[in-house]
Amino acid sequence: NFAHKNRQILMNKFLAILLCTSLSILSFPQNLEYALISDLHIGAPGADNDLSLVVNDINKREEIKFVVATGDISEKGQNADLDLAKQILSKLRVNYYIIPGNHDTKWSESGCTKFTELWGDDKFKFEFQNIWHIGINSGIPWRDGGGHVAVHAGSSSFEGWEEYHRICGATWGLGQTSHGPPHEFEVRI
Repeated sequence: NFAHKNRQILMNKFLAILLCTSLSILSFPQNLEYALISDLHIGAPGADNDLSLVVNDINKREEIKFVVATGDISEKGQNADLDLAKQILSKLRVNYYIIPGNHDTKWSESGCTKFTELWGDDKFKFEFQNIWHIGINSGIPWRDGGGHVAVHAGSSSFEGWEEYHRICGATWGLGQTSHGPPHEFEVRI
């Protein structure tokens, strides 16, 4: 009787997990097609022609609803290269969302102002089919800076994620800050 009861409890838990998993999978859009482009490196030999070919290909595909460009738009952060990238990307027939990469910030000719001048911001957020998409600039805005910024107050956000801690260098463990115990805070984008 005890074994039968335990099996019944386990079976009920399994069915509950299966039901929750199925419902969560079914609640997401099933057909979300978009293009992700990265490392365009406009300014490198042939990069502008390559991007033009990619834009033309995207424009032929009706199923693509939007484009996300995730950094290294230019090879060396030169204003003319960013202008050319904007000119080519403006030929897209769908909306595109863009963030700079370390090549756009590390050697920025304009002190990282040209990117924002061209695209209005160095981050994005938008909702599509009830899913929020967020892009955040992770480049350090100074010459020869690194390519990743970990806000020190948030460096313990990924407890146990060793790769993240190696990328960030020195990070604090949960509750090990000199700013007091962990607490909720608001992030405004």
